Amino acid sequence: MSKKISKSDITEDQKKRASEIVREVVAWQSEQTTKEDEERTARAMYALMGERFPTTGSFAGQISSLRSSLRSSLYSSLELSLELSLRSSLRSSLDSSLHSSMRSNMLPSLRWSLDSSLRSSFYLGTFWSYWAARYSIAKALGAQFDDAKFQLFINFSRHCPIAFWAKEFHMVLPKPHKVQLVEVGETQDDWRLPIFELHAESETSVELGSEIKLYHFHNIQIPERMGRVMREKWQPEWILDEKNSEVRRLLIENIGMEKIFEALKGESISRWKDYELFKLPIDDGEDIHMLKMVCPSTGRMYIEGVPPSISDAQQAFQWQWYGEKEKVKFEWHA
Repeated sequence: MSKKISKSDITEDQKKRASEIVREVVAWQSEQTTKEDEERTARAMYALMGERFPTTGSFAGQISSLRSSLRSSLYSSLELSLELSLRSSLRSSLDSSLHSSMRSNMLPSLRWSLDSSLRSSFYLGTFWSYWAARYSIAKALGAQFDDAKFQLFINFSRHCPIAFWAKEFHMVLPKPHKVQLVEVGETQDDWRLPIFELHAESETSVELGSEIKLYHFHNIQIPERMGRVMREKWQPEWILDEKNSEVRRLLIENIGMEKIFEALKGESISRWKDYELFKLPIDDGEDIHMLKMVCPSTGRMYIEGVPPSISDAQQAFQWQWYGEKEKVKFEWHA
């Protein structure tokens, strides 16, 4: 059995090549593929499965088998400490934008634009790009893969971004014609891989056809009203009807607490430790109560709504973290 590749074997040139591979994989996302590329990859996948029209189950099984085969080769070629360090660095570099963010944002839009019979039978090669980068870097480090399986997986990730299978039917949709990923830094480890985030201001970050248009601010999906304008034009009153805590955090960080509460005539009514409870008057005469808090692990400031019957910051904290919220009817109103 050949010696596994260890951290001490990795050269600076190989680390630079790893960063180049990450940038190449990012470039795939906006690279428009041809129908010939898609069909060629689909035919190769069929041939590997030994079927003309794969069923949903067999396709899922084959993709899983293909990845398992490549993963076994990866594990047998790299020492565990090296593989773990590469995996961790790539998660920071690519996974949060290409897999986590796009998957959570695009899948709901895709699912509800499809016939119900197809909603559970599609595979998204675009979201497998993290794995493609992982295997490509390992190959550049000297890992041994089955060349045919390796290339098929790369082609699937690159040329078949969104595919549907259902018995005698298959369809490969074109890639999103816009995916805006910006390089925002590098990982703080020995690899120093570039970090990319889905981000755009006053324009879409992802577009697929005429139906799906998404907006992101540093990997966080934001509503159209925020995405269509520069951050300087975000309005304080938007915080009143925004239900997503991360989006509210963006509004706070970019508009500023003082400006928000000045514009909305907010009043601090109670403090307890690092928590502060505010009252905001609204047009129908009922006040909104909001608890300002700082996340102890990230240091980020958040605002969460509490029932207007709560006027004590400690009580608001206890309701947020320990209360039976499902029994309290509370909605945001602009």
